[in-house]
Amino acid sequence: MRLLGTHLHRRLLCVAAVVDVIPDSDRNALAEENPEALLADGFEQAFVGYGYSFGSKPLAIYNEETCLEVLMERDGMTMEQAVDFFYFNVKGAYVGDGTPIFMTPRTEEEG
Repeated sequence: MRLLGTHLHRRLLCVAAVVDVIPDSDRNALAEENPEALLADGFEQAFVGYGYSFGSKPLAIYNEETCLEVLMERDGMTMEQAVDFFYFNVKGAYVGDGTPIFMTPRTEEEG
């Protein structure tokens, strides 16, 4: 993981919008409020924004499912390999108070 300044690919429900860099407004707002906020290098496609918890500084937020897709597509991993790698090396890596949040998207229930 490294400090702010990476590329971004935002995925919306049915629409994908590719952005070459994290918009200055997002990067600057996050850096201004939490200069120690880290970005997960290599998972720019999974970046969904930043968020707060009461009494804490904002942190970068990533979509966990998209992180797994990145590992499978970019690195040629199977789903099982991607899950093992992600949970041990990415989600399980605490690198200080600026460690990003990896969120599990809400799923719609069938029926």
